[in-house]
Amino acid sequence: MIVCHCKVVSHRDIEAAVDHGARTVSEVSDICGAGTDCGGCLPVVADTVSRRTGEPAEVACGAPSRAVPAL
Repeated sequence: MIVCHCKVVSHRDIEAAVDHGARTVSEVSDICGAGTDCGGCLPVVADTVSRRTGEPAEVACGAPSRAVPAL
């Protein structure tokens, strides 16, 4: 299943990143690109990291946002 539509990253890609040593959402993003565009997938990335590692994973405050510019 595609988790990050912006970078076309699948659930398996995220799991593989964790299996190869990524322990944070940021590390997963560095490895596979998930969450580096709009950031909409970051909660799913964090959940996957948490389930694979058994440790809580949080989305950083500096994550991309979908804020709409003021007119």
